[in-house]
Amino acid sequence: MKKIIIYAITVIFILFALFSCGCRKEKEEQPTTRAHRSQKVITEPKEEKEDLENEVKYVYEPNGRRDPFKPILSFQSKVDIDKIKLVGFVTNSKGKIKAIVEDETGNSHYLSEGDFLGQAKVVSLDIKEKKLIFEIQKDYYTTKKTLQLEASNE
Repeated sequence: MKKIIIYAITVIFILFALFSCGCRKEKEEQPTTRAHRSQKVITEPKEEKEDLENEVKYVYEPNGRRDPFKPILSFQSKVDIDKIKLVGFVTNSKGKIKAIVEDETGNSHYLSEGDFLGQAKVVSLDIKEKKLIFEIQKDYYTTKKTLQLEASNE
């Protein structure tokens, strides 16, 4: 009986020694908490700021590239400004003027000042002189196109 108690006590002692040693290693090897990590992150950028001041800054130069802020496709992009004709003018009860233009396929478009037809913007409408002025911007160059209402022979 004494032998069994001695063996039991030695086994318990050995197991206690193994588990207590393993716990200490795990505590030492555990990753640092977030508080410790954030402290490291806060101290490191001070060195990076000095590096950023010496860096070369990038400047965008378009050099014939398209404007990245303009849509690539629009529903009116197929309209050819050179092939449209001014058909007439319409005014509403409030006095707002709209120009009626027709494209090569026969579709009519009602335009006010500030409206776009493809890449052309309506700059001015003049009922007295019967003309419509477009402003077309391509590759940072602006051109103007005037459409005159043709007199009918009826």
